[in-house]
Amino acid sequence: MVRSALQAAGSPDEVAPPARFFTDASVLAGILGGDAGPVPTVVLGPGEPAQCHVVDEYCLASRVEQAVVVYRELLERWCATA
Repeated sequence: MVRSALQAAGSPDEVAPPARFFTDASVLAGILGGDAGPVPTVVLGPGEPAQCHVVDEYCLASRVEQAVVVYRELLERWCATA
């Protein structure tokens, strides 16, 4: 669903290399999955990985606008399947 939303929004949908940083997703995936094991998890946000948690971190406004389009696509697709 994420790849389809990225494609529909005109964003590249290449699979990113494994994250070399900590996110809450690594903890929440296991907790939310319970006995069934970790739930599938995607870390998807605007910005560049090299900018995460550095001094003077920033995100271009154009990246935030792109993310809004992707999130809208995801929500529309998710709600359509519910």
